[in-house]
Amino acid sequence: MDIQIMPHSLKGSISAIPSKSDAHRALFAASLANGPSTIYLDRLSKDLEATLTCIEGLGCLVHHDSDQKAYHILPDAHSMKRHFNVGESGTSLRFLIPILASRLEKNQQVEILRQGSLINRTNQPYWDLFDQLGIYWQEEGPSIWLSGKLEAGNYQLPGNVSSQFISGLALALAHLNKASQIKLTSPLESAAYVDMTLASLKEFSKRIDFSHQTQAYHLLDGPIQAAPYQVEGDWSNALFFLVAGVQVLNLTFDSLQADRQALSYLDKLGYPIPESARQSTDYHPSKTSTASNQIVEIDARQLPDAIPILTLAAARKAGITRIVNGQRLRLKESDRIESTVALMQALGVYIQAEADGFILQGGQGFHGGIVDTFQDHRIAMTAAIAGSFAQEPVIIKGADCVSKSYPHFFDDFQKLGGIYHVL
Repeated sequence: MDIQIMPHSLKGSISAIPSKSDAHRALFAASLANGPSTIYLDRLSKDLEATLTCIEGLGCLVHHDSDQKAYHILPDAHSMKRHFNVGESGTSLRFLIPILASRLEKNQQVEILRQGSLINRTNQPYWDLFDQLGIYWQEEGPSIWLSGKLEAGNYQLPGNVSSQFISGLALALAHLNKASQIKLTSPLESAAYVDMTLASLKEFSKRIDFSHQTQAYHLLDGPIQAAPYQVEGDWSNALFFLVAGVQVLNLTFDSLQADRQALSYLDKLGYPIPESARQSTDYHPSKTSTASNQIVEIDARQLPDAIPILTLAAARKAGITRIVNGQRLRLKESDRIESTVALMQALGVYIQAEADGFILQGGQGFHGGIVDTFQDHRIAMTAAIAGSFAQEPVIIKGADCVSKSYPHFFDDFQKLGGIYHVL
């Protein structure tokens, strides 16, 4: 679907949609628990639909309670399936792979099907580990085949490819009811996402300790206990509307979600920060000047999903901004260095790609143009917000990719005063 955004400012307030990251972790933890759990979740995206399909495949009975806006999860209600479809959800895939490996019986084989750009995203940290353990894997086109058995034990994984591998292995080992260890072989990037996994498991009475001295996660024995779980509001998607000047309700300002850290960068860029955020216990306002000759540096290591909208925020403010440590941006739904640079260039922003990020000159405004989303939902939503500020209409090619994380984005965009036309 291609759409045209007409310049028109957004205003008003909106409730944050549920956090996709938080919901993925809660749903998988509930699928591994020792009894029925209730996950309070009032909206789904394609990625979360993929995770629900996965946990049903793992043997769960899933009941949607529309009155309570919740999903009741009953593990081990039926036998595990042999085929799983994760769509384009990287989190679903990277959580599912080790969980499946931990549940397979001898001589049992399963197939996982992927779609779109996910087919080409790496799973090598798992494959290197599985080769050491004698677990069979094969990737061919959209399919992954697995057979073998992942047992409790002491394992090593790199932390600089994706935190999803650490979280996925932690979930898989957590339900084996024996002590295990995951040691990092490189510095951990996007550490907040692993912290979210540990916090989610704690809600299900499963404790995991991290040793800074040994750089290892220690999983204690004991089952994952069934529990009710309220999914938080989503910071990743709230940022789009916050940058547009909209009030976003139902956000937790002391949340462990990595993209909450974007507030500090918005503060550096001169955006107003809600007083409730300033009062949170771990918010650290910037001391950096916002003068036009001051370079603002944004570190992409811990919040790669927020980089497109933070780049837009920087482009609106006078001065130079540099995005650094963004090597992993090239491994997202799109190469987010390439796609973000292309987006800004299409709107007339002076921006130059660098090896691990880019540098841009802000304050020149946006003209109209045609934007390629590269089938990346965060590029599409950033382009829509940019279009609301632009001098001329902005055409977004492939705008329907927003369904990956925020299917009702354009409905909410319109409710806030945004104007768009489907072409």
